[in-house]
Amino acid sequence: TIVIKDHLCQGLLAGATLRFMDRVGNCRHGVAVPGNYLQRAQWQAAFADISATVEAWHDALGLYPWPAAWVFERKLHFAARLAVPAPNQAHATAPVAAHAGS
Repeated sequence: TIVIKDHLCQGLLAGATLRFMDRVGNCRHGVAVPGNYLQRAQWQAAFADISATVEAWHDALGLYPWPAAWVFERKLHFAARLAVPAPNQAHATAPVAAHAGS
């Protein structure tokens, strides 16, 4: 299981709002703010790339009080629980064949 909390770049001025929030929250700590925010379809593609299945998705997190929520919430944040398949144990424990003639 993987639990992730991140951002969604969707809606009017979402990119600008997320960049502003990132700068305010991270720059004072010396954290780089590259401004790379994914849309929901891009997140879904990333999850599919690792064969993860979304078990739960929440995009109304209630992180900010009113009136800040009107500006900063707007489904720009999400939390998701992902199910990830176990690695192929047969491959990991397969014996290594010895070279003939060594």
